[in-house]
Amino acid sequence: MTSDEASSNAWEQTVSVPTVKNIQWSFKDQVVMITGAARSQGRAHALAFARAGADIALLDICHDLATVPYPMSTEEDLSMVAKEIEALGVRALPIVCDVRSDSDVKSAIDAVVAQFGRIDVLVNNAGVYPFYSIFDLTEQAWDEVVDTVLKGAFLCAKHVAGHMRAAGRGKIVSIGSTSAITSVASNSHYTAAKHGLVGFSKGLAIDLAPYGINVNVVSPGAVYTPHVSSFFQQLAAGDDTELAPGGAFDLGGKWNLFNDEALHPEDITNAIMFLASDAARFITGQSIVVDQGFTIK
Repeated sequence: MTSDEASSNAWEQTVSVPTVKNIQWSFKDQVVMITGAARSQGRAHALAFARAGADIALLDICHDLATVPYPMSTEEDLSMVAKEIEALGVRALPIVCDVRSDSDVKSAIDAVVAQFGRIDVLVNNAGVYPFYSIFDLTEQAWDEVVDTVLKGAFLCAKHVAGHMRAAGRGKIVSIGSTSAITSVASNSHYTAAKHGLVGFSKGLAIDLAPYGINVNVVSPGAVYTPHVSSFFQQLAAGDDTELAPGGAFDLGGKWNLFNDEALHPEDITNAIMFLASDAARFITGQSIVVDQGFTIK
């Protein structure tokens, strides 16, 4: 494990996170499959569903990508999350899977169904977020972003949908972005991928509604994770204010990503769990934005 990876793991273990005191979800006897589950948002989603009683299938690529300028997750990260889940008294199945690969995804889903017998909830969380201007954006960089975000969601939904159709129910929640509404500099490839993800989910919702399957998107703003925190700390040290993540709430300063009221992975988890619950049984084809009001300003 590199020093960056070790510090990332330590950061996730110690950072204070928000709690919701008036809602208690139950996903007992359900199976939730989450991509990009080895750390950050994926880890938070996995642990929350596990606390709510679900068995969890954890998928992650566990190796670096050539055009992504930060360390990706590792098999050790994936194993650590699985152990955290099992400590909560439910089952975990960690699988190294590249969601860009049809054969990888099919094999992973076959393994999940063989182990747990079903998949009730799919959370398409896998994504990468490298910045490139159009002058520096290579075909490989485009493909690594678009294929991870959009093709990965397509392949996972394709191979899960048959199992959900046979069960007569299911929930698919994909992680979008405020980039599906607006954008920032050097972000055209990521913006395209997230716009595509919302469009794909709307069409998929129509196709799967007759089988009792809901398809929705949760679109986060800038979430307080190690990599995003580092990025905005660099911005805060300079004069570039274009990418400031400030929302509509007065949280005590422009750089409210660092305040106690910052947007945390668990804030995104809360929206996912609502859409995955029976409370959202007639919500489909929608994109719920969780961004502190950033995109309405």
